[in-house]
Amino acid sequence: MTASFHAELYKLIPEDHQLRKIHEVIDFSFIHELVRSSYSEYYGRPANEPELLFRLLFLQVLTICPTNG
Repeated sequence: MTASFHAELYKLIPEDHQLRKIHEVIDFSFIHELVRSSYSEYYGRPANEPELLFRLLFLQVLTICPTNG
């Protein structure tokens, strides 16, 4: 199998799904620079992936918070 497990999972998401649109439109890589000073390179355990945690928080806010209308 040449494709990664994540690539195979990505194929299961319909092309018009909201998650795909978010992935294509929003670049969350800026999170690494914003939080870099909060993590030590030398001490403690490795941090959970900050970008992934932010993506999860983003989805939580997007799907749980009611809209005003």
